[in-house]
Amino acid sequence: QPYALLERVHQRLYPKDVPPDAVRITLGTIIDDDQPELLPLRRWAHGRIGSSLGGRAHEIRLALPALERLAELCELETVELIRRLRGLQSVG
Repeated sequence: QPYALLERVHQRLYPKDVPPDAVRITLGTIIDDDQPELLPLRRWAHGRIGSSLGGRAHEIRLALPALERLAELCELETVELIRRLRGLQSVG
């Protein structure tokens, strides 16, 4: 069903349940970073760029469950990943 597929895509790109305190960052900001610990996150961002209409400028909103999973991939504590991502935001 084309409409069902479009609805699922829209929900993934624009989820209604993302809290206002979610970390907001562009894919390009993640990719431009060079911290070795964030290499898994950069790989993930590269994959997202290919499926994103906005490319590098596409802003993502990471809620706590997503941040927890990404922190595991980066072998960081969730709080540390959030600190680093917010640091990238202030630089970019």
